[in-house]
Amino acid sequence: MTNKRLDRKDVKRAAWTWMFFHHCAQNYERMQGLAFCHTMSKALEKLYGDDEEELKSALTRHMQFFNTEPQLGSIIPGITLALEEGRANHEVDTNLILSTKNALMGPFAGIGDSLVMGTYSPILLSIAIGLSQDGSPVGAIFFIIAWLGTVVPMKYFLFMKGYDLGIDAVKIMMNDRVKNMITTALTIVGLVVIGGVASTTVAAPIKFVFTAGEMSVSIQDILNKIMPKNMDSIGGSIETIVTNVPSGIGEPYFDSIESIISHGLFSIGAIKAVEFGDGIAMSKMSGSKANDPFRIQDGKVVTVTNHNGGINGGITNGMPIIVRSYIKPTPSIYQKQDSINFKTMTNETLEIKGRHDPCITHRIRVVIDSMIAICLCDMLQTRNTTLYFNAKEKL
Repeated sequence: MTNKRLDRKDVKRAAWTWMFFHHCAQNYERMQGLAFCHTMSKALEKLYGDDEEELKSALTRHMQFFNTEPQLGSIIPGITLALEEGRANHEVDTNLILSTKNALMGPFAGIGDSLVMGTYSPILLSIAIGLSQDGSPVGAIFFIIAWLGTVVPMKYFLFMKGYDLGIDAVKIMMNDRVKNMITTALTIVGLVVIGGVASTTVAAPIKFVFTAGEMSVSIQDILNKIMPKNMDSIGGSIETIVTNVPSGIGEPYFDSIESIISHGLFSIGAIKAVEFGDGIAMSKMSGSKANDPFRIQDGKVVTVTNHNGGINGGITNGMPIIVRSYIKPTPSIYQKQDSINFKTMTNETLEIKGRHDPCITHRIRVVIDSMIAICLCDMLQTRNTTLYFNAKEKL
């Protein structure tokens, strides 16, 4: 019976190889594939050294495309190493090794990018930038020590833990519910933290001014609009396009598609305007341009243009519905503002503390999309009910 085993020294060598070489041969064809193969090579030579064809096969399968976030993703080569050891002893199938790598690299890329590169690294950098004011090297030294002192041990631990857990780690991470919960939660944390760090701690003093003739543009003035010196907020707009909506949805007058969707959208805080299709721009068009010519295409009625955003007379025409929502700036800003005190009936200066988003446009997107979906589902149900009773009357 075959009994080929890796000792702790073999596993540690592979861990340190991954640690320093995971991007050594990065390319657009295989990404980290060659580095992954390099990490596994010494261990594979020990496991398959007595069978040249098996060794070639093992090296070849680990030269395939591979790409993940290399910090948290360190657990993947550790797991793979354990699976290769199992295969060398006829305990594991080759397909399991390949499918494990393919299944895990995506989730760990999402989790690692959100947690490590999207959250932890910017936090350390923002602290380092603050320590490096006036050209001090302290910030750079702090970042190097903090990053290497935490990330290197973490990568080593995850690699070794991946090897120790082996197939058990795969069972945990292949659970869709666990994978999705971790990925979603850390993505949200990453976005929120980065917004807070950028708006409250990061300053970027730049003296460069672009000049062309009498025109001059200050880069600092532009950055001050989003960095803390201005301590202000900004608004934005979001365009939503809904495709594959059947024609004939919507009721004229009070329950038109525009009426129902607008009703729903204006119940969301911060939305101050809504337009459909070309919206306000249509007030400057001529009728010949604003009208969307109808055509028959592949047995279906379509329009050549879509200035009206898929709606005519409050009813869908089968083309994509285009809705544009306009969001006001966040009112909670760090600037001092004039206000009043209702208790004393006096004028006062309001100064807000705490963390507040400089712009909520990126966060309100999912709310807008969900509200439009709810409104359309309601209108579809209304339409289906009408068709049902009409058909029943004819019977």
